[in-house]
Amino acid sequence: YIGSSAFVGCSNLTTISAPKVKEIESTAFRMCSLIESLDLPEAEVIHDYAFQYCSSITSISLPKATEIQGNAFGGCQSLKSLHLPEAIEVGDHTFTACKSLETVVLNKVREVGGSAFAGCTLLKSVYILAESVPIGNSVWGMFYLTHSELQIYVRESLISAYKSSPGWYSLASRIVAYSGPETGPV
Repeated sequence: YIGSSAFVGCSNLTTISAPKVKEIESTAFRMCSLIESLDLPEAEVIHDYAFQYCSSITSISLPKATEIQGNAFGGCQSLKSLHLPEAIEVGDHTFTACKSLETVVLNKVREVGGSAFAGCTLLKSVYILAESVPIGNSVWGMFYLTHSELQIYVRESLISAYKSSPGWYSLASRIVAYSGPETGPV
């Protein structure tokens, strides 16, 4: 693991490649403003604030991450797309103010926290391909202040369940059927 505040504010880091690390603790890389890419192929848990305000991150590789806690990537303003194939939990404010984020693919998510994608002003496409409707916290605006044309693509068989679910019904007009590959768009 990489411990809490291990590299907080390090201004010379540009790339992180840690092929065997399974856990990144709170604030480990917070405010490392020059990090452009993350390659953490074995990371399973990303704790709160781990990469908050890493404003130069453009790409993230987290193929095994199951839990991404609150504000883990908040303020990563250069992040353009995100594919989290194993993520089960996306915490509160996890990607808040990622102003360049356009596309998100979540294959197995079971819970999306409040304001998880709030302030992602370019976010137009979210693919939630889980086999059941995840718990969603719409009270705190999961997708507040996103692009006006935001579409949330879900399995066709779950459309009516999403539109009637307490966490998702307020987003009913943005929920559309997805019938493409199980892994999401290419």
